[in-house]
Amino acid sequence: LDWSVTSGIRPIWNTEDGFGLFATVGRNRITESFSLADTVLVPAGDYLYRTMSLFASTGRSRAVILDFMGDRQEIYGGHVNKATTSVTTAAGTHLALRASYSFNHADLPNGAFDVHLVSLRANYTFSTRVALNSLVQYNSLARTVSANVRLNVIHRPGSDIFLVLNEERGS
Repeated sequence: LDWSVTSGIRPIWNTEDGFGLFATVGRNRITESFSLADTVLVPAGDYLYRTMSLFASTGRSRAVILDFMGDRQEIYGGHVNKATTSVTTAAGTHLALRASYSFNHADLPNGAFDVHLVSLRANYTFSTRVALNSLVQYNSLARTVSANVRLNVIHRPGSDIFLVLNEERGS
């Protein structure tokens, strides 16, 4: 029902810094109508699909890693634009932190909406056998704050024990 063709370029320097530019064209056939974000109806039909994407990042060997991604999509008879940026760093040998922000704007024939997603990820490794991973996110569309905390204990190789806490708060 769907098809697409993508072409792009992604040079990477010796420092591992790089960028990418990609273009996609295709067609989507939607057999049943559905809602995006529970508010914007997308009717059944055939839709032209075009995307232009830009990626840029600094090398993974740097003390602070910066990432950026931007998309401009023509889809479902309208436009969806997305921009995401993140900062990652390691504070010592045991702690890694990542903060990211994503903005999405959809403007379709039956309506429009914006979404902001802010997240903070922290990973702490106590030893080669015990690690604590956490993710906290805010979603402006759902008006929720969610958290996921996972303790991973490797009892013996191939036998992991996980203790997981999930929490979500909303308006």
